[in-house]
Amino acid sequence: MSLKPINPSFPTSYNSKKLIKYIFDSETPKKIVESLPSQTLYMLILSQGLESSSELISLSSKSQYTLILDYLFWEKDTFNEEEFWHFIDSVDEQNSLVPLERFLFSIEKELLAIIISRNAEFLFFEEPTDRPPEAPFYTPDKGFTWVGIKIKDEERHKKMGKVLALLFEKDPDLFYKLSAMSKVSTQSELEEYCYQLKSKRLLAEGIPDMELAFKDCSPVKPNIILKKLSGNKKREISLTNKSITPFVYEKSYYPKPLEGLIREITSKKDKNTLETFEKELTYITNTSIIRFSISLNESEEIYLLMKKIRGAINIGFESILKKEKNLTLFKIYNILGLNSIYRLGLYYIFELKNIILKIKSEDLEKIKEDEPLFSLIDMLKEPFPSLPEFFKKEEELIKNETLMLSLKRTQIEHIKELEKISLLLSEFSLI
Repeated sequence: MSLKPINPSFPTSYNSKKLIKYIFDSETPKKIVESLPSQTLYMLILSQGLESSSELISLSSKSQYTLILDYLFWEKDTFNEEEFWHFIDSVDEQNSLVPLERFLFSIEKELLAIIISRNAEFLFFEEPTDRPPEAPFYTPDKGFTWVGIKIKDEERHKKMGKVLALLFEKDPDLFYKLSAMSKVSTQSELEEYCYQLKSKRLLAEGIPDMELAFKDCSPVKPNIILKKLSGNKKREISLTNKSITPFVYEKSYYPKPLEGLIREITSKKDKNTLETFEKELTYITNTSIIRFSISLNESEEIYLLMKKIRGAINIGFESILKKEKNLTLFKIYNILGLNSIYRLGLYYIFELKNIILKIKSEDLEKIKEDEPLFSLIDMLKEPFPSLPEFFKKEEELIKNETLMLSLKRTQIEHIKELEKISLLLSEFSLI
């Protein structure tokens, strides 16, 4: 099922492709872009690739631009230098220095200092000299300062030179400050300082810290959920996060019975109900990104996570409907909220994962040559378990040699899949 916005004129309900078209068909594209949450804009960029997004990025506000760099440049608490150079490639235009200049004066100065200290060497003289210390050293200030670029790759060497030249031309004081910064603080100190600033910005955007993410992604046992349901009391809604609609409308397949809830919500034509659902799914996605250490610059990993989340929610609904046959999906959703249903689904998925983790190493060694079975077990051990795609396509799982069709990862989305895995492992005496 593909979700459709209640109101076709309400653009944030579109998937990325439609929203990008809406922006550039508009007479005021900058106004629309600046009205979007930074994460929505970032997902639009991911959907078409950084190299194809220069015009979209140019429409971003100052705060949006800073957050886009946050999403791109960090792997957990580590600054990813390769992504820095990737972004430099995307803004280094032949006919204009404006995109590169904007970037250099938007990124944290401490991160620039890290890049400079890693890739360039500076020598300072009280009296100017026209004789370079050694080749290849360059001087921006008639011999008072000599810069040696340590990068061997020719293209990247040129880009580093261009960055330094532009910094000196636009702000000589900043140039000197950056060249000396790593002598005052270590690279790890500079990186930690920037990480703390980035974390505060993400928290303000509704992306939780690790402690909260672990709490709200922890599995919940069925008896706790059923007790909540028996109270028959509608939950209190206190969501303050923004709705990141690509998390809802991108890759918009929803398994049954979760699909039925979507139909109920959209059929009610109630904007508030839909916005609450969007915010809940956004919050779950962001907590899961942090909890399961998903890189924000890996679009395919984010899309797979979105499908895994929907699968876990679906399993939560299936388990409840087995016990509470008289309750509608919307009633269950109204009482529990999406996060509780998600955490119930995680309980069943992680119950199986915990069993998998207890398989003895000698038993695993015996089936190492059986690639389909071994890959299945391997994927079930992931932080957020996956299935190999073939598992959904083949009935005669391991016994059929044509199984080696696809080792692509996909989501677990039904209780019967968990039962099927348990049966299979039992047949091989692994559990």
